[in-house]
Amino acid sequence: MANACHYMVLIPRLVRSFPFTKKQVHIETYCEKTNRSGFDPHIGCGECHALPPIFEERDIQPGGPK
Repeated sequence: MANACHYMVLIPRLVRSFPFTKKQVHIETYCEKTNRSGFDPHIGCGECHALPPIFEERDIQPGGPK
């Protein structure tokens, strides 16, 4: 629900880290548009949706914003 990109595919896997332990669900991500995988599903691959302006780099002047 955090990222509604229709190109992103979530692939669940059941993983057991050690024998005789409970299985855990691991989620793998895949983008059908860019053929990328392994990115954070909350953010996405970065191709379709631009980052909000608060995350963009900008020149910071001494003395605060003007």
